[in-house]
Amino acid sequence: MTIQLLAISSLFLIFWLPIAVTGLIQQFFYPTFLIDIQFNIFFYLIYFIQLFLPIVCLIFLPEVIKTVVDKISQWKQRNAICDATAIHNAPAVPT
Repeated sequence: MTIQLLAISSLFLIFWLPIAVTGLIQQFFYPTFLIDIQFNIFFYLIYFIQLFLPIVCLIFLPEVIKTVVDKISQWKQRNAICDATAIHNAPAVPT
């Protein structure tokens, strides 16, 4: 649960930090600092949070990870159709 909370908070930090830093620089030092990039790119970054939040929540749930690993291992085991003796007794060229 703690890992999931850290993942969600880091997701928010990654996408909100550029807006916050440029906003602080604009407030205290240089009012037109990165204004074009902020309006064209940074304001759209916050919409990616809603896209990535379900993915991050599912990835960091241990039950989901275990279920996905079990399903993938079942797919690999399903490839064995017959035993090794049937493969050795089979003709090389089908007739």
